[in-house]
Amino acid sequence: PQAAFFEGDPLWDPSWKESTGEKTLRERSKPSDGKQLVLYSSWFCPFAQRAWIAAEESGVDYQWIEVNPYEVDANQAGGYSKKSLSLEAKRELYPGFVVASPRGLVPAITDVATGRHLWESMPITEYIDAVYNGGKLARKDAEDPYLRAQLQIW
Repeated sequence: PQAAFFEGDPLWDPSWKESTGEKTLRERSKPSDGKQLVLYSSWFCPFAQRAWIAAEESGVDYQWIEVNPYEVDANQAGGYSKKSLSLEAKRELYPGFVVASPRGLVPAITDVATGRHLWESMPITEYIDAVYNGGKLARKDAEDPYLRAQLQIW
Protein backbone atom coordinates (compact mmCIF):
# COMPACT_ATOMS: atom_id res chain seq x y z
CA PRO A 1 0.00 0.00 0.00
CA GLN A 2 0.91 3.65 -0.41
CA ALA A 3 0.81 6.16 2.45
CA ALA A 4 -2.07 8.65 2.34
CA PHE A 5 -1.21 11.79 0.46
CA PHE A 6 -4.52 13.03 -0.95
CA GLU A 7 -8.10 12.94 0.21
CA GLY A 8 -9.56 9.68 -1.06
CA ASP A 9 -6.32 7.66 -0.76
CA PRO A 10 -7.01 4.28 0.89
CA LEU A 11 -5.15 5.18 4.12
CA TRP A 12 -6.53 8.76 4.30
CA ASP A 13 -8.26 9.29 7.65
CA PRO A 14 -11.85 10.49 7.03
CA SER A 15 -11.48 13.12 9.77
CA TRP A 16 -8.67 14.84 7.84
CA LYS A 17 -9.42 17.79 5.56
CA GLU A 18 -7.37 18.44 2.44
CA SER A 19 -5.52 21.76 2.68
CA THR A 20 -4.94 24.32 -0.04
CA GLY A 21 -1.34 23.15 -0.31
CA GLU A 22 -2.44 19.56 -0.79
CA LYS A 23 -4.86 20.64 -3.50
CA THR A 24 -2.02 22.47 -5.25
CA LEU A 25 0.15 19.37 -5.05
CA ARG A 26 -2.68 17.19 -6.36
CA GLU A 27 -2.76 19.38 -9.48
CA ARG A 28 1.02 19.48 -9.76
CA SER A 29 1.22 15.67 -9.43
CA LYS A 30 -0.55 15.07 -12.72
CA PRO A 31 1.92 13.98 -15.39
CA SER A 32 1.85 16.23 -18.41
CA ASP A 33 3.97 17.00 -21.42
CA GLY A 34 5.60 20.38 -21.38
CA LYS A 35 6.60 20.47 -17.71
CA GLN A 36 9.88 22.30 -17.21
CA LEU A 37 10.92 20.63 -13.97
CA VAL A 38 10.27 17.48 -12.02
CA LEU A 39 10.34 18.20 -8.28
CA TYR A 40 10.91 15.14 -6.09
CA SER A 41 9.73 16.08 -2.64
CA SER A 42 8.03 15.07 0.60
CA TRP A 43 5.23 17.21 1.96
CA PHE A 44 6.47 17.06 5.55
CA CYS A 45 10.09 18.06 4.92
CA PRO A 46 10.84 21.75 5.58
CA PHE A 47 13.85 21.64 3.25
CA ALA A 48 11.70 20.25 0.47
CA GLN A 49 9.10 22.92 1.20
CA ARG A 50 11.76 25.56 0.53
CA ALA A 51 12.24 24.18 -3.00
CA TRP A 52 8.46 23.93 -3.46
CA ILE A 53 8.00 27.59 -2.46
CA ALA A 54 10.71 28.64 -4.93
CA ALA A 55 8.98 26.68 -7.71
CA GLU A 56 5.60 28.20 -6.89
CA GLU A 57 6.97 31.75 -6.59
CA SER A 58 8.91 31.49 -9.85
CA GLY A 59 5.88 30.33 -11.82
CA VAL A 60 7.83 27.46 -13.39
CA ASP A 61 5.64 24.64 -14.68
CA TYR A 62 6.69 21.60 -12.67
CA GLN A 63 5.51 18.13 -11.80
CA TRP A 64 5.51 17.20 -8.12
CA ILE A 65 6.47 13.62 -7.33
CA GLU A 66 5.82 12.72 -3.72
CA VAL A 67 8.61 10.60 -2.25
CA ASN A 68 7.80 8.81 0.98
CA PRO A 69 11.20 7.89 2.45
CA TYR A 70 9.63 5.63 5.06
CA GLU A 71 8.09 2.18 5.07
CA VAL A 72 4.30 2.20 4.90
CA ASP A 73 2.54 0.91 8.01
CA ALA A 74 -1.19 0.45 7.47
CA ASN A 75 -1.65 0.41 11.28
CA GLN A 76 -0.42 4.00 11.60
CA ALA A 77 -2.42 7.12 10.74
CA GLY A 78 -2.11 7.67 7.01
CA GLY A 79 0.25 4.69 6.77
CA TYR A 80 3.19 6.78 7.96
CA SER A 81 5.99 5.21 9.97
CA LYS A 82 9.45 6.42 10.92
CA LYS A 83 11.14 3.29 9.52
CA SER A 84 13.48 4.59 6.83
CA LEU A 85 13.56 2.92 3.44
CA SER A 86 16.93 1.74 2.21
CA LEU A 87 18.47 3.43 -0.81
CA GLU A 88 17.81 0.22 -2.76
CA ALA A 89 14.10 0.32 -1.82
CA LYS A 90 13.91 3.99 -2.86
CA ARG A 91 15.61 3.13 -6.16
CA GLU A 92 12.96 0.46 -6.80
CA LEU A 93 10.00 2.68 -5.83
CA TYR A 94 11.29 5.97 -7.28
CA PRO A 95 13.94 5.27 -9.94
CA GLY A 96 13.97 8.82 -11.35
CA PHE A 97 14.32 10.24 -7.86
CA VAL A 98 17.47 8.29 -7.00
CA VAL A 99 18.99 9.34 -10.33
CA ALA A 100 18.29 12.96 -9.37
CA SER A 101 19.35 12.51 -5.73
CA PRO A 102 22.13 9.92 -5.41
CA ARG A 103 21.88 9.97 -1.60
CA GLY A 104 18.13 9.39 -1.72
CA LEU A 105 17.25 12.59 0.16
CA VAL A 106 14.57 15.13 -0.74
CA PRO A 107 14.29 17.54 -2.36
CA ALA A 108 15.69 16.90 -5.82
CA ILE A 109 14.86 18.19 -9.28
CA THR A 110 15.29 17.18 -12.86
CA ASP A 111 15.36 20.01 -15.39
CA VAL A 112 13.44 18.43 -18.25
CA ALA A 113 14.99 20.61 -20.97
CA THR A 114 18.60 19.86 -20.04
CA GLY A 115 18.27 16.53 -18.24
CA ARG A 116 20.34 17.97 -15.40
CA HIS A 117 19.71 16.96 -11.79
CA LEU A 118 20.16 18.83 -8.53
CA TRP A 119 19.60 17.92 -4.91
CA GLU A 120 19.72 19.86 -1.62
CA SER A 121 17.28 22.69 -1.03
CA MET A 122 19.49 25.78 -1.32
CA PRO A 123 21.12 24.87 -4.66
CA ILE A 124 17.68 23.93 -6.01
CA THR A 125 16.12 27.17 -4.76
CA GLU A 126 18.92 29.27 -6.23
CA TYR A 127 18.78 27.39 -9.56
CA ILE A 128 15.00 27.77 -9.90
CA ASP A 129 15.25 31.45 -9.02
CA ALA A 130 18.11 32.13 -11.45
CA VAL A 131 16.77 30.12 -14.39
CA TYR A 132 13.01 30.62 -14.08
CA ASN A 133 12.54 33.77 -12.01
CA GLY A 134 15.25 36.19 -13.07
CA GLY A 135 16.90 36.15 -9.64
CA LYS A 136 13.98 37.94 -7.97
CA LEU A 137 14.01 35.76 -4.86
CA ALA A 138 17.72 35.89 -4.09
CA ARG A 139 18.25 39.59 -4.81
CA LYS A 140 21.99 39.04 -5.08
CA ASP A 141 22.14 42.58 -6.42
CA ALA A 142 20.97 44.08 -3.13
CA GLU A 143 23.70 46.43 -1.95
CA ASP A 144 23.02 45.92 1.73
CA PRO A 145 24.58 42.62 2.94
CA TYR A 146 22.05 42.47 5.76
CA LEU A 147 19.16 42.71 3.26
CA ARG A 148 20.72 39.95 1.13
CA ALA A 149 21.04 37.76 4.23
CA GLN A 150 17.44 38.48 5.26
CA LEU A 151 16.20 37.50 1.80
CA GLN A 152 18.06 34.19 1.99
CA ILE A 153 16.55 33.22 5.35
CA TRP A 154 13.18 32.26 3.95
